[in-house]
Amino acid sequence: MNLLLNHIKRLRVLSVIALLGKNIKYHPLLPVITDELFKLFTFLFYPAKFPAMKNLIDQLKRTNAQTDYHRFGGIEFRFDTKEIAHIHGNGLLDIHFPVQLSKVLIEKGCCDEHHIFPGSGWISFRIERTTEPVRPMQLFKWSEELKKDMKTINEIEEEINQYVFYEE
Repeated sequence: MNLLLNHIKRLRVLSVIALLGKNIKYHPLLPVITDELFKLFTFLFYPAKFPAMKNLIDQLKRTNAQTDYHRFGGIEFRFDTKEIAHIHGNGLLDIHFPVQLSKVLIEKGCCDEHHIFPGSGWISFRIERTTEPVRPMQLFKWSEELKKDMKTINEIEEEINQYVFYEE
């Protein structure tokens, strides 16, 4: 109950719905409809966030990633059958990494733990109106390189440690 109240206090609407509706994934259209409502809410109440979201989505689509609706709502980006990332209608970008790398990225302060499944390897990056696509695209690139076996975990970790993360 305290966890639910903490999420409500922080106004993390998506997290609250996920905690309350754990079975949302069993209703095929419900996640898509819910995410479209988030997109409408974002458009109405945070319209300045939309250009940054669109810019990032356009850049992600320019990669060789396949796109589709994500099973929990939003747009999914994947290579073959391996999901790299998905973005929700409220501007929350989730990217998958091995747990070891996600911990390093979180410690560096360039992203947050996943909004629903902390410690799972998934990280969350909040798109704001001033967000330039440089940081999320770099995160996406590292995840892509791992999924395509272009680089090892150690090589990516070395790059992360050398990378300079500027505040957005």
